Amino acid sequence: MKAARILVSLSLPAAQVPPAEAAPISFNTALPVHEGGMLFRGQGVWMRMHDDPSPMGREMDVAAVPSVLVYGATSKLALMGVFPYLDKRLEVKSTGAVRRASGLGDVMTIGRYEVFARSSAGQTSRGAIFAGLKWPSGRSAESDALGVLPPSVQLGSGSYDPIFGTVWTGQWLAFQVDADVSYHRNTKADDFKFGDALEQNISLQYRLWPRVLGAEGLPSYLYGVLEADNVYQAKNEAGGVTDGDSGGYQLFLTPGLQWVARRTVFELAAQLPAVQSLNGVALKTDYRLIGSFRLWF
Repeated sequence: MKAARILVSLSLPAAQVPPAEAAPISFNTALPVHEGGMLFRGQGVWMRMHDDPSPMGREMDVAAVPSVLVYGATSKLALMGVFPYLDKRLEVKSTGAVRRASGLGDVMTIGRYEVFARSSAGQTSRGAIFAGLKWPSGRSAESDALGVLPPSVQLGSGSYDPIFGTVWTGQWLAFQVDADVSYHRNTKADDFKFGDALEQNISLQYRLWPRVLGAEGLPSYLYGVLEADNVYQAKNEAGGVTDGDSGGYQLFLTPGLQWVARRTVFELAAQLPAVQSLNGVALKTDYRLIGSFRLWF
């Protein structure tokens, strides 16, 4: 599987300036932004991949720091930019080789348009479609004393990759549910192509405190979050030959906590693999640790 995937999903905008709200943690999201308003999200992700089914003893660690900027172009259209900083380290125990790269990764731009919104007493439901493009801003031909780094260690893919999807959000008084489906079309660059990916995410946020709303203007809330992230990825291709040790299916479960204030959100989560049905001896993920914050302007 491609290391340091940055998943992008889009929540739904509001026509007026909203207070901060609960939202998914394990994938980047464009939270409600009023027309002309802006949202900034900073996130840190630590990924450990030491579960190697091959005798090579591969161990890969990835630190990703994606910065997300969202602009409310209209009451229905939101524009997003994702700017990731990456640090990747691959060690092969059988040979003692250590490969490493750090710097700006591939930038992604996305537009999301709300297609329906329905509200009733104590409940709101919204749906949107989104489309975007991953740009080859990260270096994709880095080398060291051992030669050109493998594609999984490169900071970028060197390709222009489109993404399409849809998202639904349902809000109730004590909890919220977000679900999305997206298709990532990976194209070829430098005679290499990562496998296309189909992703489906669902997130439940439940208010733990206060359990009963008190006086109007309560400054903050604590939410418990539980998410399931499904990824189906096709095999990679190099030189026109399919790599049998790449691609497959992964299911991650993500428990977390989220503190929501008027214009700020802080969150922590651990993303744990529940199912990893990968092809051949593809390197498996041990866990991902996630911390992030959001600011509304």
